[in-house]
Amino acid sequence: MPEWPLPRIIKIILGVEALIKADFSSYCKTVYFRFSLLAYSHSCILGSLVYLKDIKNKTADFIYTKPIHKGAIIYCKLFAAILSPALIAVIIFLAASVTVALKMRSTIYFMQIFLSTVNLLPGQMLFLAISLYISVLCNDIALALNYSLSFLVASFTISVFIDYIPGFGFLKYITPFKYFLLEDTLNLKFDIVCVAITVFVATLCYWLTIKNMKHRDLF
Repeated sequence: MPEWPLPRIIKIILGVEALIKADFSSYCKTVYFRFSLLAYSHSCILGSLVYLKDIKNKTADFIYTKPIHKGAIIYCKLFAAILSPALIAVIIFLAASVTVALKMRSTIYFMQIFLSTVNLLPGQMLFLAISLYISVLCNDIALALNYSLSFLVASFTISVFIDYIPGFGFLKYITPFKYFLLEDTLNLKFDIVCVAITVFVATLCYWLTIKNMKHRDLF
């Protein structure tokens, strides 16, 4: 395949640098890059809205005064928020599998597609958890969306910076975009530090969100 007539920094930002190699793995990396941006953006927006939407729409005083324990409602909303990214991952897997099966007339790539889809989930859950906690701190949808998406853009910018300038790999621990690299996952390799950071930060943010919501006057 001929070299793309674009500066390398633009290739990195657009996620087309891997397309220089004409193989399925390169195609997977490029498509994964696009899906990850969409999936992480969805998680940030969802996390900002899941609790604050009721406050903005003035429905919190109705929902939280029903004869149902307040904690049960909070946990159900959190479960629904976590389930949403998982359903998106399933849809992506099915759509990609059908597309590849029809195009390639083969099922040998299903494992790569499956691992690529699963690889999205930890990042989705992490961005969702951080956005949820930001939302309960801001208590305003506009501010929550602004800060959550700003965090997403900052994380992506750092990721691009790491790819573009050699020697800054140590910065990968501050951007979720580098926690679960597709190439490593396809080879069944994981960075234990990145896994630990993801689990710790996500669990802490979920716990703080629930604690804050339980003790908050929502009316």
